[in-house]
Amino acid sequence: MNFDEHFISRLLADAYRFEPRNLDYLRDSELPHYGPFRRMKNNLLAALAKRGWSRRHFYIDRAAKKFGAISAHMDKHREAYALLCDDYSREAYVGVLSYRTLGAKHVRALSNPAAHLEARETNKIRYMKGGGVRKAMGRMFNRYEIDGKSGGIQVELPQLAFQHTFTSEQYFYRHGAVEIGAREGDVVLDGGGCWGDTALYFADRAGTNGSVFVFEFEPGNLQLLRHNLSLNPHLERKINIVERALWSHSDEELHFDSKGPGTRLEEGGAAAEHSVKTQHIDGLVQERGLQRVDFIKMDIEGAERAALRGAAETIKRWKPRLAITVYHHIDDFFEIPLYLASLGCGYRFYLDHFTIHEEETVLFAEAD
Repeated sequence: MNFDEHFISRLLADAYRFEPRNLDYLRDSELPHYGPFRRMKNNLLAALAKRGWSRRHFYIDRAAKKFGAISAHMDKHREAYALLCDDYSREAYVGVLSYRTLGAKHVRALSNPAAHLEARETNKIRYMKGGGVRKAMGRMFNRYEIDGKSGGIQVELPQLAFQHTFTSEQYFYRHGAVEIGAREGDVVLDGGGCWGDTALYFADRAGTNGSVFVFEFEPGNLQLLRHNLSLNPHLERKINIVERALWSHSDEELHFDSKGPGTRLEEGGAAAEHSVKTQHIDGLVQERGLQRVDFIKMDIEGAERAALRGAAETIKRWKPRLAITVYHHIDDFFEIPLYLASLGCGYRFYLDHFTIHEEETVLFAEAD
């Protein structure tokens, strides 16, 4: 099935579905919680939908605008879709686009949203050692302890961050016989270190002979990142903090407003609160004298395309495994894989999605 047939058939089928428990109340605190009446109503709507009686839960104008943004680049979506190497990735591609068009009451971004929510409760029982140890950036941070490959890991994180990094493992692709992630002995570049959870995760997976370079510049994030690293001295010594913003070139001055994990760079945003110097990966490799790069992760709030342009020589030289987020801009779904394919490295591409909302879609790539 080609992209057009797959996407349109999925979109039309989803328009007649009703998903009763497909909202994440931790992600959006303004959502109404389920009471007995709401549960009864949703169960009735779900039963009617199964029998062909459906109700529209999306706004026509909004859905038309979303669909228009996708259909304006159908040729490029076809190319990107054709690059994906397994059925799971192709289904994830059209599923997330359908979700972004019709919304949570019609489309499952994950095949099993109930399991996703239940895993959060399991995490509280198994790994949470202290609730509400600090409040920062409007979020409650809890203390967690989890066994790693090279010893225990302790972190202070909000529930969603812990789940994404350590139990959902959103920077590890694992479907069928394909596994793409950080490995023993890897040199890892962690773009978007935020609170240090991903740096610790990668350092644990890279083991004794590996190392991690983590990029973070937002002051509040850096403070929490250093704190979480200090809780894990056996991993901290393998982690190098680069207090610059990943970009296409080094030493540019860009501006940003501090918004915790949602901090974005603003080109020409001189009125913004803070400024930061940029760093491109090719320059870092040369400056630090790196002999190889094995794995690159980027989750940098829409700066991924620019940062990948700044890593072109590194990628062509060593063909590192990649985990690059594509959910910040709808065009990233095709722009990023098509750019990477243009480098001629022979990458095989895969796609996965890790939440029941529209965030955390990750493109994975691996070459021989």
